[in-house]
Amino acid sequence: MMGWDKCFYISCLVLLSVFLLVSTAPHDDFSDLRGSYCRERKWCCNGREDSCAVPILGTLCYCDNFCNNTRVNDCCPDYLPFCFGVEEARKCRERQGKVTGRIVENCNECVCKGVDEFTDPEWICENHTCIIDSSTIQRIDGQYPYSWSARNYSEFWGKTLKEGVGRRLGTLPPQRFVLKMTPVRRAYDPNALPKEFDSEEKWPTFISGIQDQKWCASSWAVSTAAVASDRYAILSNGREKVQLSAQNLISCNTKGQEGCEGGHLDRAWSFVRYNGLVDEECFPYDATDKKCTIRKKGRLLDAGCSPPLYKDRKNRYTVSPAYRLG
Repeated sequence: MMGWDKCFYISCLVLLSVFLLVSTAPHDDFSDLRGSYCRERKWCCNGREDSCAVPILGTLCYCDNFCNNTRVNDCCPDYLPFCFGVEEARKCRERQGKVTGRIVENCNECVCKGVDEFTDPEWICENHTCIIDSSTIQRIDGQYPYSWSARNYSEFWGKTLKEGVGRRLGTLPPQRFVLKMTPVRRAYDPNALPKEFDSEEKWPTFISGIQDQKWCASSWAVSTAAVASDRYAILSNGREKVQLSAQNLISCNTKGQEGCEGGHLDRAWSFVRYNGLVDEECFPYDATDKKCTIRKKGRLLDAGCSPPLYKDRKNRYTVSPAYRLG
């Protein structure tokens, strides 16, 4: 009979062999394979989605952002080419601890990096949500019978959603006292109101067009100037059709405002009420926080503006007080 010590020794060797076999077993790495996997799904997935997978070699590969951010690279072979728009998924190399590969795909940067000493370097990509998402475009155009199609607007390519929210919007919440304003209540017969109303049909030549605010969070200024401009055209029945300057607000309405970082509509309207605006030609929009180059108050000619077409106009364009509707 085999001695107890010898049995124990052999058992330890067996357990050690099994442990080494498991710990050194290679992880799934499909990067050397060819074929359409994510492309067959027709779209990729943001974040981690276990259902965002495709069968491969008796197991699954993934087409979500999470697959490229783990120690186990279980992304499908065409993950980078299809999901990130890389023409060819290039092998990366890392020499003596120095990164030798770096690519930028849309709004995310991918760096060639080794996870540990036992695995080959691989692409480790940022996981920002981009304004333009190729998989969303493909999904919309491929699945839904809309009367419109999604497009890649190159101006937004390479920009994160955070950048878009921070620079393509800009209206900050109103102040507390504005929210507490007593609404103006008017007595009217609801049945006398039209079922629908379109200002562009009623005043087709009096409504301002859409102005591109560019990469400046100035929607508060652009919208205020546009509303005031339209009011002048409507109230004068077209005699004073003017495009008022949003840049006048960005540059000169600085108290409690943040320029291209955002602003309050109520503060902007109050500025127009007490100081007035000049026209766009006099103070052109350039989507920057440049200094106010004109006096905040005074006549149009004092600001260096050309005489307006409406000859009776001498002063800047002001508005009536803001009020809350009931």
